[in-house]
Amino acid sequence: MKASLFYLPTLGSRREIESGLAGMRPELYQRMLSEISEHVRLADDLGYDSVSFTEHHFHIEGFEVSNNPVLLDLYFAMQTKRIRVGQLGIVLPA
Repeated sequence: MKASLFYLPTLGSRREIESGLAGMRPELYQRMLSEISEHVRLADDLGYDSVSFTEHHFHIEGFEVSNNPVLLDLYFAMQTKRIRVGQLGIVLPA
């Protein structure tokens, strides 16, 4: 059986987003990267097959996690040994 993780990366908690300008706060972005990195490394160690992320157009406008989803994939892939990393959609090739 194959197991996968699926993420819609989000910057900040609901309260932090509703307070405004969460997309302009670098500490929220760094926290998100750190939290997902920890999850992806653990999934890799536990034998999960893949991790995937939504294409950035599914994010709240102004809170996009990455304007280049492939670089986000690369960031997480560099921290793992065998897990496959990918996007569930990239507009340009489609």
